[in-house]
Amino acid sequence: MTKSFKNKIIFISITLLFLALIIELFISFYGIKKLADNSEKELKIGMQNIYKEYYTNYLNSASNLIESKIKNIFENQAIAGSILQEYFDNNEDFKEITKTMIKNDYSKDKLKFNGRWYQNDSTQNTVVLVQRYCLNKDNSIRDDVLQQIHDTSILNLVLPAIYNNSSNLLWIYFSGRKNGSFMRIYPWNDVGNAMDKVYPAHTDVPNWEAFNPGLVEQFEEKRKNNSNLPLKDFSIIKGPTQDGGTGKIIMTLNYPIWDKARKKFEGSLSVDVTIQQIIDYIKEFKVVKNGFGFISQSNGNVFAINDMGIKTLGLKGEKESTIYGKKGVGYNPMKRYFKDSKYESIKNLSLTSSSAKTVFKNIVINNKKYILVMKNLNSFNTWNKNKGFYKESWTLGFFLPEESLYQTLVNSQNTINSSTQNILKYQTTIIVILVFIIGIILYYVLSKSTKNLEYLVDATQSISKGNYDFKLDIKSKDEFGKLGSSFNKMKDEIKESFKKIETQNAELKKLNDELEFKVLERTKSLNNLLEKYQKTQKQLVETEKMASLGKIVAGVAHEINTPLGISVTTVSHLKDKTKSLEKDFLNNELKKSTFENYIKDTLEISDITMFNLRRASELIQKFKKVSVETSNDIKTNFNLKDYINNTILILNKKLKQKNIEVLIKGKNIELKGYPGDWYQIINNLIMNSIIHGFENKKNGKISISFEEIENNIELIYIDNGSGIEKEIIDKIFEPFFTTKMGKGGSGLGLNLIYNLVTQKMKGSIKCESEIGKGVKFIINIPKNI
Repeated sequence: MTKSFKNKIIFISITLLFLALIIELFISFYGIKKLADNSEKELKIGMQNIYKEYYTNYLNSASNLIESKIKNIFENQAIAGSILQEYFDNNEDFKEITKTMIKNDYSKDKLKFNGRWYQNDSTQNTVVLVQRYCLNKDNSIRDDVLQQIHDTSILNLVLPAIYNNSSNLLWIYFSGRKNGSFMRIYPWNDVGNAMDKVYPAHTDVPNWEAFNPGLVEQFEEKRKNNSNLPLKDFSIIKGPTQDGGTGKIIMTLNYPIWDKARKKFEGSLSVDVTIQQIIDYIKEFKVVKNGFGFISQSNGNVFAINDMGIKTLGLKGEKESTIYGKKGVGYNPMKRYFKDSKYESIKNLSLTSSSAKTVFKNIVINNKKYILVMKNLNSFNTWNKNKGFYKESWTLGFFLPEESLYQTLVNSQNTINSSTQNILKYQTTIIVILVFIIGIILYYVLSKSTKNLEYLVDATQSISKGNYDFKLDIKSKDEFGKLGSSFNKMKDEIKESFKKIETQNAELKKLNDELEFKVLERTKSLNNLLEKYQKTQKQLVETEKMASLGKIVAGVAHEINTPLGISVTTVSHLKDKTKSLEKDFLNNELKKSTFENYIKDTLEISDITMFNLRRASELIQKFKKVSVETSNDIKTNFNLKDYINNTILILNKKLKQKNIEVLIKGKNIELKGYPGDWYQIINNLIMNSIIHGFENKKNGKISISFEEIENNIELIYIDNGSGIEKEIIDKIFEPFFTTKMGKGGSGLGLNLIYNLVTQKMKGSIKCESEIGKGVKFIINIPKNI
């Protein structure tokens, strides 16, 4: 045992030492780690600020470049549009110039009809295409269309100038009015045959209806509602789409031309611009390893991105996302949305709504961390047939892998982690050596100290066996010596205490035997008293029932008195009539009329007597039924409403004496149970109201309502009597509790109701009341008991 104790002390000491060294190691490691984390944090913050500033500037430069290209196209188109608008506004002033131009070989439109449309030849500066819907029945060009062709001949000079001074233009052209939309296009191309391949019905359906249904009407409506806007603000950009003929990604700019009054649409100067240069610029972006850029529309349609970006974001390729026409030519819209990505983080990506601010977002794609840098380009007007006119803003953004951005930080982290692990290894080795040395020293010191403990163990074992004559002899003068002296003293005191305990135990046994006898006697006496109390309570309940039967008899006497009194009166009257008839008969003075009157009176008297006797019989039957069911616990089927009415009838005399009105509300409910119990409940509630509630009040009202709720009967009893004080409302169901002891109150009525409802009928009852506001009893009883 001593060796075990010694080993425990050594184990505990070494463990505590080991824990202390571990804590010291942890504190050192924590300090180093915190220092490393702080350095890493400061480095990361510095790098973040640097790259945010760098990429903000880079993004601004890229957006300025793209916006300047689009702005240049807008400005050139606006110049051409303003020239043409000026020409239309001052048509009379330019008549001579127009006449000269249509006669000049350079600007003269030499139109030829091929059986389906008119088109000039390749020697002309611009191609003019006049489809069938612009012709008369004799296939001649309509006058209004021919006039507009002449009026736009100035474009033979303007369109080449704009085209040659702009980059990335595919076509620049004018389309006429809605129902006369001939086309003047630069540079020259065999547009008729090209259009025939794209849209074979182009000769029969006006261009505006074929390609932009509803745009002309909305142009005119917008001009009507915004007459103060500059004309250039009505221009729109549509796209991007893929041109089926060239395969290039383009957008179309429409600049509407108006009549002089600015109300009627005269046509549109349009430009098809290839944005392939912008797309290529985005595709070639590579500022960091595995980084890529993109441009998307506000609806998330990505039209500029390289192959690595498509793969990384889980998007469709250019071919898969382009919706081609039946013949693969024409304008093919691109549908490559973020929401169609196979990665949830890209599906749920929300684009920035601010056009001026650069936004940075952290995003995880396929378990790899990226930083998304993006901003909106300047907005421009656009249109489609579903939304009409609206502002569109493209989003320019870059996806940058975190690992590429923070490569320097990652290298620093690796160096710090390696140094931290080396420090931890060195400290762990030192701790192991220290624990080993201190363990040897502890073992040597404790071996000497635990020898005296062996004496204590032997002495303790001797005392536990009842040997109090053993004496512990420890000669050392340290704590163990003092412990030995105290132990000997304690042993002597224990020996003396045991002797006293034995004496006290003998005395306690004697007292315990006497107490058990007294308890048995007292228990027997209490059982006798309890038996007497239960008999008395049962007798009181029976007395209460007999009192109820007495009330039934009193009710019978009162209720039957009236029909029997009437019967006696009518029979007496019949007797007098019969004696008078007998007298006339004996004196031979009986007349026919007298006899007929006698017969008539006799029949009336018989009907009255029979009615009242039958009434008395019915009352007797009802009272008999109630009295039998009240005095006997008979389980039977009965109608609750009829039974309550019969109970009220029995109490009718007392109710009339107090002029109390009873209102019964409820449907006919058939029950199976003890009708006598229901009589006791209703009878005692009403008598409680008469004795207590209406003691000093006449013209009282009692309401009894009942209904079936989920196989339970809920009965609510309400009177408008004097009410019950809050201080005693919790005591009213206690036996013998009454405020009218000796004045008609027994203190058993509500207790009888409580026992019937809660014990016999397995229900519940509660009372609500305030002084001056009457009482309300709520009773819930199972329908079938």
